[in-house]
Amino acid sequence: MRETGKINYVELPSRDLDVTKRFFASAFGWSFVDYGPEYVAIENAGLDGGFFKSDKVATTSNGSALIVLYSADLEATLEKVTSSGGAIVQDIFSFPGCRRFHFSDPNGNEYAVYVGNLPWSCDWKMLKDSFTSVFPDVVYADVATQGGAPGARSYGWGTVRFSSKQSRDNAIQRFNGKNMGGRNIEVRVDRGKSNNNNNFN
Repeated sequence: MRETGKINYVELPSRDLDVTKRFFASAFGWSFVDYGPEYVAIENAGLDGGFFKSDKVATTSNGSALIVLYSADLEATLEKVTSSGGAIVQDIFSFPGCRRFHFSDPNGNEYAVYVGNLPWSCDWKMLKDSFTSVFPDVVYADVATQGGAPGARSYGWGTVRFSSKQSRDNAIQRFNGKNMGGRNIEVRVDRGKSNNNNNFN
């Protein structure tokens, strides 16, 4: 619903509109409507917008606004971006409230993708207590914080470790999408560098 003063539409430059359409259709499932040879409208992208023919590029280094996309599986989305022809500008990193990465499309425009949703009030004890109330074989829980300091501001994501793969899988099924502190948390297998396959975050 359109409201006065609310962001309604975004426009981005594109050196090659056909390349742009192929990339975003492959990486994110967007669709497009052509309006002549120099403009294409975006559909199924969460916000209305369009690409216009231009040799300019939109990047944070030149002061452009950053378009941030959502993903429920950051690693899978990163792989999809690269396999579709995008380039990773900044690999996955922690950011207040989430984890995210930055990428550029084949025309050079920069974007970001994020995941996460733990409430800011959630610390390692709250996280552990939430899961041990149902699955007592939790052996470890931690919430990522700025500087790694206890009591510091949360980044909005954490890790829980179980003594068995079965409990891990059951916990993912039980807690993914569950409301915690007013936010629907996202729970999935930890695909990070840990050697313990019973982790999730």
